[in-house]
Amino acid sequence: MQVLFNTIANYTLDDFLSDLILVGIAYGYILLTISVPVYLKKREIISKFAARKIVHLFSGLVVLIVPFFILPLHAVFIALSMTVVVYFSSRDSSVRQLQ
Repeated sequence: MQVLFNTIANYTLDDFLSDLILVGIAYGYILLTISVPVYLKKREIISKFAARKIVHLFSGLVVLIVPFFILPLHAVFIALSMTVVVYFSSRDSSVRQLQ
C-alpha cells in the first residue's frame, strides 16, 4: 500500500499524459477488436458464433498493457468502463440504443 501512496505522491503531468496515451491505445484496441468482427459478420464472411469468439479471444489481451502504466489504477477504470458498457448493451437493458 505504501508503494501505491509513493507512486501517487510522485505522479507528474508527464506521467499522467503517458498513462492517458496508454488508455487511448487500450480503448482503440478494444474498439478495433469489436468493430472488425462486426464488419466481417455484416459482410457474411464469418458467422455470428465466430465473430463472438474473436471478440472474446482478442479483447482479453488488453490486459497486456497494464505493466506499462505508471499508475496501474487506470487499468481498473478501463475494466469498470467496459463492465458498464457490457451491462447497458445486454438484452435486459433499459437503454435501447446499445441493444
